[in-house]
Amino acid sequence: MLRLFLLIFITFSAFAVKPASVEDDVDFSPVERLNVIRKARQLKVNKTRVERIQRNTKPRRETKMQQIISSELIDVAIVAGTELIKFESNQRYVTKHNLTLKIYAQTDDFGFFYVKQKNNLVKFKVHRTKVTFLNQVTQMYEPPEIYTPKKFEKKLEFFDKNLYTSHAIGLDYEFVNSKFTSEVLGEKTAITGIITGYSYTFLTDWDFPIDFGVTAKLENTSFDEGFYDYITNRTFLISGTFKSKTIWVGTSRYKVAGRIGRSLLSRLTTRYLGGVDRFDLQTYTFELGVERHFENFLGSFAIGLSYKKRWIQLEDSTSSSFINDLNTNDTSYGVYFAQRFGKER
Repeated sequence: MLRLFLLIFITFSAFAVKPASVEDDVDFSPVERLNVIRKARQLKVNKTRVERIQRNTKPRRETKMQQIISSELIDVAIVAGTELIKFESNQRYVTKHNLTLKIYAQTDDFGFFYVKQKNNLVKFKVHRTKVTFLNQVTQMYEPPEIYTPKKFEKKLEFFDKNLYTSHAIGLDYEFVNSKFTSEVLGEKTAITGIITGYSYTFLTDWDFPIDFGVTAKLENTSFDEGFYDYITNRTFLISGTFKSKTIWVGTSRYKVAGRIGRSLLSRLTTRYLGGVDRFDLQTYTFELGVERHFENFLGSFAIGLSYKKRWIQLEDSTSSSFINDLNTNDTSYGVYFAQRFGKER
């Protein structure tokens, strides 16, 4: 009886307890993590494949190379480190310096400009985002806060403000044997005299090999008196002046100068026991000289030698021995000294 009771109890217990599940004994979390990783990788592969397909797929509209090389040329600049791509092999080159290039204005369908080379060859291309167009206006300075455009006014200029000009004050000494004076006074031999001259010269420095200017000069001639108390000739001359550019001889500076002048006032005066005679003259001169220029702490100076020819006409006289047709010339030699001011090359 006891044995029957135990058998019934064990049988009941076996049917009353729920058998253990496989899920309760196995941990599936690693498998779930692997599924998540697998799905992520699959998404990445799909995304990369789509990008590659989009990159390698040609657009619907295809630009021909003939269209590109037929377009106009424009100037651009690229900076160092820019990639130039050889379009035949897609080989990439990196520039080491900033460059200016001529490119065709027409891009291809991927946004690349093509570089023109010698003999109209086309080997390289560069993306449009890597170029700077040289015809674009770049603001190179900070604009002022208030800007008022200046009104243009046409102004008549009578001289060039940048023109080099110089001034010179000179002192001259000349020695003359005056045939003219001896004929006027009835002497048989030429009368010797010393001419002292004071001059002012204004000179302009042009781009021509010769510079031009004007000279005003006052001359006072003292002759050997003979039986006269004194014989003097005072002349005021206006001359056109010309002068060469500097001629260098070693370290010394020389110039060749010349003058062509006419007297505005010229009078020969003699005094003797019988009174005073005055002879009004008209004088024309031609002068050549060679001068050396030098400078020191006192300023800029010139010293020179001169040769002068005078053509003299007697126009009026208070003397009874007036000779109406007297017309002759004199020759003189001299030295001069001048101080220069201003600009002169």
